[in-house]
Amino acid sequence: MRRLYPVLGAVLLIAAPLLFAAVSDEAVRLRNLSLAELENEQPALAEETLARLVEVVEDDPLPFANLAIATLRQQRFDEALKWIEKALEIDPKDAALITIKADVLQWSGSPDKAFDLYRQAATLAPDRVQIQYALYRQTSMVPPEVVGDTADETLAQLARLRPDNLLVALQRGQRAIANGDRQVATESYLRIRELLWQAPPAAETLVNQILDALEANDLAAARVPGLRLENVLKITAMYREGLRELTMGIQGMPLELFRNEPAATALGRPAEVRFRGQALTTKPGTGHAVAVADFDGDQKSDFAWIVDEGTATLETRLSSKGGEPGARLPATGVEHLVVAD
Repeated sequence: MRRLYPVLGAVLLIAAPLLFAAVSDEAVRLRNLSLAELENEQPALAEETLARLVEVVEDDPLPFANLAIATLRQQRFDEALKWIEKALEIDPKDAALITIKADVLQWSGSPDKAFDLYRQAATLAPDRVQIQYALYRQTSMVPPEVVGDTADETLAQLARLRPDNLLVALQRGQRAIANGDRQVATESYLRIRELLWQAPPAAETLVNQILDALEANDLAAARVPGLRLENVLKITAMYREGLRELTMGIQGMPLELFRNEPAATALGRPAEVRFRGQALTTKPGTGHAVAVADFDGDQKSDFAWIVDEGTATLETRLSSKGGEPGARLPATGVEHLVVAD
């Protein structure tokens, strides 16, 4: 037993720095406020909030990284680079931080340097979809001799991570055709045919043309239909959803957690909620089809229902007017109400 103690002590010494050091409530408040300001496209306000957060939390990369994003969105590239370098001094191997630096370099006009950093981040985080897609997107902005096999390798990673993503399948199929890889191209377009739903009729025709050409081992004949297919599908919901799965479409992805902070596993203690009924003054048994919603945008519930008093009419009652009956509209034969914006 005596021989085990030094080993256990060494393990504890190594693991201790990796544990999350709890931050103050003020730090959490400022972090959440700055994230809300960034989300609401208020980078100047976020910059002020993050400057206060730096004074509260000095040894965590989050405030510096998010300051880089706040200044990047204000087109102050030199300051953004300064802030992200401070974050990287704390954690130089963090893939998210390296990606933010790559974003700054890309937007400031250094695509080659950005490409190297995206590739480094993608190697460190092979399962982070958005980082992998950022690298793939960057391959189109640097010379082919610099890209090498990176685009194909990254698409293979994305296909592994998101096998049902239409955009990934389309891009992989097009590149396979261009590379003369009949097997990967066939796999991609067979998968696309399985994924298509509610697509324009032209899409099915193009997929069949591509697969016919691939079956005949005529990859050249498949190239143009492959390009047309993506153009046809760009207007569809499934294409847009596929793109949203790969990228947020914003300048820089802010950090949401402090260093080594565990992700939330619960929503906290439930708040006590009580419901209080409110009687309607219309005579009993003379109404039906009740609908409840906020009709006038005052954050209070309003009512609508069909009143049967000889002739069926639609009656609305607004909470802002004390629930008193409003104007009535003819509603003969109406059995159900549906609320919509």
